[in-house]
Amino acid sequence: MISRVRTIHKFPERPPTGATLQRSWVADKRDSAAQLSDLTPTAVSYDLGRIAINSPHQFEDGDSDAESLGSGASNCPTFVSLTAKGKDPELIEHKGSCRFRLGLCTTPRGTCGNSADSGMKFEGKVTTATGCTGTLALMQNVLSTDRRVTKADGTKECLTATAAHHDGGPPWKGCSVAVTAAGTHTIESDDCPGRKLDDNPQAVSMTDNFKMYLMWKATGEKSWKPIANVTWGWAGSIKRKAGAKDSDSCTARYTINSKSHTDGTGKASKEMPVASPRIRDVKPGACSGNGAEKKSESAE
Repeated sequence: MISRVRTIHKFPERPPTGATLQRSWVADKRDSAAQLSDLTPTAVSYDLGRIAINSPHQFEDGDSDAESLGSGASNCPTFVSLTAKGKDPELIEHKGSCRFRLGLCTTPRGTCGNSADSGMKFEGKVTTATGCTGTLALMQNVLSTDRRVTKADGTKECLTATAAHHDGGPPWKGCSVAVTAAGTHTIESDDCPGRKLDDNPQAVSMTDNFKMYLMWKATGEKSWKPIANVTWGWAGSIKRKAGAKDSDSCTARYTINSKSHTDGTGKASKEMPVASPRIRDVKPGACSGNGAEKKSESAE
């Protein structure tokens, strides 16, 4: 609580020349980080319901249910950095399946961290003062996706989204960091989007753009609030080799025609991620001309 105290200097009957009436602002010694947070606007919480994980076939590293979100952010904690750093997509044999994807995420769900094999690595960092406690987590939106497949029988299939969709979290992949003391705190995770090629398609092209949010839930609060966000993306295309057999290895069956990725450096932001619609609810369908058949983006 900040209190204003008027300090009045007592003067003789005739004040000396230049004497003035002074006011000063003083902080009550009982202040704490928790009390100071009361000076910020009250967050408005709303329940966005339980949101399911992504389709493992289309967005293989989708995440757990989203918890409720609240608007606004305070200076507890203080944002330091948020980065997304990755690699180009590749053909990978994993668990008996041929896949075209961005790396390989081996960190178990419910565990924070990443590895040298991760397709896109995320690192968020904050500092906290004494009395600032809570939980750090991540939440991701798909900003846009354009996935086109020429199936084994020659028919074409498309999956597109041009508006933000919920992709996972918070917490993303079940990863969260408890903040119980003053200091610097770091959260790390990863993402490895891609597609299995078990259906032996003739050709596949994919372009995905994402936004990862650094989220905070203060001790005793029910809602998550955004601290910062970072955008990133990847793209690639493959084509089946002439004369290739379904029993051939992944690299013997397919040729990579193009591959790229975009890293990102995040900024502090109060921008709210969307919790619906869900990307898992956008289903592939027949392509129309050079584009995909339009999908309803309000379906749950």
